[in-house]
Amino acid sequence: MYSSAVAYLTVLLFTANPYLEEAKGFYESLRFREAESRLRLARQNPGNTPEETREILDLLARTVAAFGRFDEAEEIYAELLAKDPHAPAPAPAAPAILNAFVKAKKRLYSPNYVKLSLGKVTDGALEVRLVDPWQRAEVLFLLEGKALEKRKLAVEDHRAIVERASLGRQSRVEARSAAGDVLATLDLSLVRAPTSTAATPLALSVPAAPAGDLATAGPTPPATRPWLIAAGCGTAVAVISTGIFTWRGLSERNQINDSLTLNSAQERISTLPADQYRSLESRANRDLSLAVISAGASLILGAATVYLWAQE
Repeated sequence: MYSSAVAYLTVLLFTANPYLEEAKGFYESLRFREAESRLRLARQNPGNTPEETREILDLLARTVAAFGRFDEAEEIYAELLAKDPHAPAPAPAAPAILNAFVKAKKRLYSPNYVKLSLGKVTDGALEVRLVDPWQRAEVLFLLEGKALEKRKLAVEDHRAIVERASLGRQSRVEARSAAGDVLATLDLSLVRAPTSTAATPLALSVPAAPAGDLATAGPTPPATRPWLIAAGCGTAVAVISTGIFTWRGLSERNQINDSLTLNSAQERISTLPADQYRSLESRANRDLSLAVISAGASLILGAATVYLWAQE
């Protein structure tokens, strides 16, 4: 049951956004109208990875620019740069597309924009995040007070890790340019490692087992626990499947409805080619049917989870 659930979720995740590959095919075939419709659907998928988001928005900006809508391309690039300040400029690209990207970037970030912020903090270390859209920072240094001694931090993917044990009362991180100018500073004095205190270990005792019995270190897990875990995982997979299939089916159904228009005889006809209309309708019916099946499965597995939880 575990393996089937994992396999099902893997297939589901890899097919969660089927529109991006279709859009790339249409774009390469210079069918920009179809590419734009697919990219707008792909853009709405909540499960897009950062790489997919970057590719979708860049391709969408190029597509609308093909129709001369450069202001809209600039807005799309602004959306991309707000999510990913270090997104590279489109290349290869026509000068008009590159200009839309640069205008969007200048609108969001001044030429001197450099920012340091605190990321994830654990008991032993913390993460320093660098936002440097114009790539002005050359190095990050960890410093303590007015001391001249400084330690260079390793930066990977615009992030640096600092051990909290190495922080003092006046620790800070500085981003510096190649010329040595301080571009941004982050105060770390408030996130020093907590002072360790000696703790007396608690003495744990296990009641003596009656004669003839085996002593154990604790209670034996209930036999229902593996089934509870399996039912819980199955419920999660079914709920995720319901959401994804519903979103896909409704998106395809909306695309069908948007293509319908009235002819001279006041009959509703589709502006899509016949084969494309049939393919879209078939996918919409399939995805909505799978959404209903997944919803039913989530209810059954959810009830099983509740029942097994009560047996614990």
